[in-house]
Amino acid sequence: MHQLPYRSTQSVYSPTAQRQRTVRASAAQEPKRAFIFGLGYTGLAVASHLKRSEAWEVAGTCRSKDKRQSLQGGGIDAYCFDPDNLNGLSSAGVEALQSSTHILSTIPPNGDFNQDPVLEAHGAALSEMAYKMEWAGYISSTGVYGDWQGAWVDESSELRGTSQSARSRIKAEAAWTTLQHRSGVPTHIFRLGGIYGPGRSALDAAKAQGVPSSNQARRGLRRYTSRCHVSDVCRVLHASMLQPAAGNIYNIVDDDPASRSLVVAYARRLLSGQDADFKAAQTADGISAISKQASTQVEQKRVRNDKIKASLGIGLHFPSFREGLDSIYAGSLEPFR
Repeated sequence: MHQLPYRSTQSVYSPTAQRQRTVRASAAQEPKRAFIFGLGYTGLAVASHLKRSEAWEVAGTCRSKDKRQSLQGGGIDAYCFDPDNLNGLSSAGVEALQSSTHILSTIPPNGDFNQDPVLEAHGAALSEMAYKMEWAGYISSTGVYGDWQGAWVDESSELRGTSQSARSRIKAEAAWTTLQHRSGVPTHIFRLGGIYGPGRSALDAAKAQGVPSSNQARRGLRRYTSRCHVSDVCRVLHASMLQPAAGNIYNIVDDDPASRSLVVAYARRLLSGQDADFKAAQTADGISAISKQASTQVEQKRVRNDKIKASLGIGLHFPSFREGLDSIYAGSLEPFR
């Protein structure tokens, strides 16, 4: 696989680039309007963060009418969108999309169709509104890097992902980049590690104390797993929205790519008030049930986050899982408060 370039593509837009700059400059004085495809855990966190931190108007999509009603009650203008069947937005939803200045997609590639559902359903609408769009973001995964045998990777590293999900992500990134080149949509790609936060962390896994799934057990074999607290994910995305740099790719991970076993052991220590035995934690995570041969087949890499710090001025609130779990254990609901 070849690394997608993240060079500026402003020259590609010409001769419409000047019009885009003029429209976006005038729009800077108006309220910012964000439209989020996929108001799941991360999308809802971003919506909460934006609504609290500035005078943003936020709209987005969900799968069901019940979820829509709940979101509307919380002050988020929601519209139904089914990415599995490519059932697009209603006319009212399209109108809300086209009135937005910032577009974020958190929806993964459609497994059945092996394509990006947002672009398949509404790529034409995004192209039409490119001249007035200030920022567009696509949430991808660090899984696109594949196996590096524990070596460090950054945004310029070769994409070695071979799994179906990784290949689909690489294809989706390419589709969003093509949209930028062809239509001038100011695309930014974000490669996220494992996302955790309130209600979705190793603390919840430790409390459950159930038998781990095969995927959980396999992940437990990894010596390095990149992750990031959802609050820091929101802060990075927000910083990028305020400093658009179309064509850029950013890793969103913390400073400490630690194993799942170590993280769960730390969570158990918080819950019990005692140091957890590491070997016992490994057994409880199901690692001992996996053959040694299988462990050599697990992807190993460490993902750098230097770019978000240097380019966006981000200082992580939760530089490792320790600070993140400490905060959640203390009762913080950030960024959902």
